[in-house]
Amino acid sequence: MDINKLNLYINYYGIGKCYTNWTGLKKVGADSSIWIVFDGYAEYDDGINIYSFVKNHIYFLPSGRFGTIRKYPDKPLDHMWVHFNMEPVSLMDDIYDLDIGEFPYLEKLVESAILKAKSCLGFYSREEWSELQLPEDFRYAYTKDRPLACEKDKEFEKKYTNSIEIFHLLCTSLVDAILLESKGNTNQIKNEYVEKTVRYIHDNYDKDISIRDISREVGICKEYLIALFKKRYCVTPYHYLTIYRINVADNLIGQRHSIKSAAEAVHIDPKKFGKIYKKLKGNYPSEAHHYKSPQ
Repeated sequence: MDINKLNLYINYYGIGKCYTNWTGLKKVGADSSIWIVFDGYAEYDDGINIYSFVKNHIYFLPSGRFGTIRKYPDKPLDHMWVHFNMEPVSLMDDIYDLDIGEFPYLEKLVESAILKAKSCLGFYSREEWSELQLPEDFRYAYTKDRPLACEKDKEFEKKYTNSIEIFHLLCTSLVDAILLESKGNTNQIKNEYVEKTVRYIHDNYDKDISIRDISREVGICKEYLIALFKKRYCVTPYHYLTIYRINVADNLIGQRHSIKSAAEAVHIDPKKFGKIYKKLKGNYPSEAHHYKSPQ
C-alpha cells in the first residue's frame, strides 16, 4: 500500500433531518465518519471534550475514538453523514471541525458530494424505502446493500455503480481536504496528487486531454485538484498544460519546425496557436524567433 495515498471505502451514508430518529444519545467510533451540518444542533462527547455540531460546518470523527453524539428534538440535526474505512488509518487520529464558508473550494466540494449522495440514494425504489419506515426527508443506505433493480437491469446497475464510484471519489477528496486545512500535515499526500498531475501532463500534452481526464487519472475530483495545484503552482492544471504545450512548441520552432507543425505536435489548433503564444509570451512566435517559420 502506498502510504502517501489516501484510500477510503464507504460503509454507509445518509441525508436527513433527525426528528425522532436517533434523538438522545448515540455511540459512534467504530468507523471514521464525516458529518456535514445544514441546520440544527448536536453535541459530540469523546470523553475529554464536548464539540458542538453547528450549521455550515463539516466534522471528521476518526475510528477508534469512541464517543457519544447527543441530538436534541427541539433542534433537529439536518445533515449528511458518511461512515467509512480509511487507509492509512494513522494519518488522522484527531477530531476536526471546519467552517465550510471559509474555504470556497471546500464549499463546492461539499455541494458536489451532497448532490451525488442524493443521486445514489435516488436509485432505491419507494418500496425499498417504505420497508424502512423512514420520514420522506430522511434517507440512508449501506453500500453493500445495492438497490434491488441492480439484480434485474444491467444498465441500471452500471449507472448505480458509476454513481457510487464518483461518490467515493468526492468523499476521499473531502477527507483529504479536511486533513489539509486542519493540520497542514498532508504535504506528502497533496504532493502525490500534484506530482502525478504534472507527470500526466508531461506524458500526454500531445493528446486531447481535459481537466476531467486529469482528475480521473490522479484519483480526486477536479475541484479539489485545482485547489491543490493552485496552492503549489499558482495556476490551474489546465493553465499549466497550456504553458507546457507552448514551451514545447517554442522549442520545436527554435529547431526550425514550422509554426503549424509545432502547434499540431502539442495538440493546439494552428489557427489559435499564435494568439495563445502571444498571450503567454508577449509576442508572436515568428517575432520571438526573428524569422517567419514556413507554413
